[in-house]
Amino acid sequence: MFWSYHFFLRSSRKVSGIPVIFVPGSSGSVEQIRSIGSILHNKTENRNSPFSFDVFGIDFNQELSGISGMYLERQIRFLRLAVDKIWNMYSPQPVGLIFVGHSMGGIIIRSLFYSHDFDLSRISLAITLATPHSAPPFVFDYYMERFYEKMRLEWKERAEQIKNITVISISGGLKDILVPEHLTQDSGIHHFSTTSIDTVEVEVDHLCIVWCNQLQRYFFILLNSILNLFIYLFILMNNNVNK
Repeated sequence: MFWSYHFFLRSSRKVSGIPVIFVPGSSGSVEQIRSIGSILHNKTENRNSPFSFDVFGIDFNQELSGISGMYLERQIRFLRLAVDKIWNMYSPQPVGLIFVGHSMGGIIIRSLFYSHDFDLSRISLAITLATPHSAPPFVFDYYMERFYEKMRLEWKERAEQIKNITVISISGGLKDILVPEHLTQDSGIHHFSTTSIDTVEVEVDHLCIVWCNQLQRYFFILLNSILNLFIYLFILMNNNVNK
């Protein structure tokens, strides 16, 4: 079933950092992880950060998931298997996984969270780029319509369980003519437009949002701040225990 799907690690070393999983969108390439991966790698090295990132990319063989909903369920199942595999690569296991999804890749990530047999404690953060959360920009078949209906029902059913999961949706602004900004917003999701981010000076189109250097640098600032907070709280708790 998954003979054409793969996942890759953007490194040759043994995994020991914080896992970041990139999920491409419709017809998207796994090579899109290069921009995110290079920024995270260079910034952590230059700043001598106490942590590093292991960036994984999911390869759906550039399937047109934005045109037909038939691909989506299969992609969710593969992502679930990939997450299990990645999780088991670590010893000790990581505190959590960071997901980054572009376009329909964000929908794949979000749908995975709603699966009743998925362990939500594995999730640290999810960032989606130009993802149509509230509705598909185009509906070409019944499968796509049914998929979104099912996703909305599952969101309501698991609302209490997933309320503490942080999902950030970033839209490109007026230059994204494929996914209008209002579709990137939904309940339970923190939405930002590139025009509202201080370090990003321009709007971006649907593809540029993946490799926009200013936006990638913002990702590092965001993740660095969150992780430094975790480290501070960890040290604080240890000090209190040792008193």
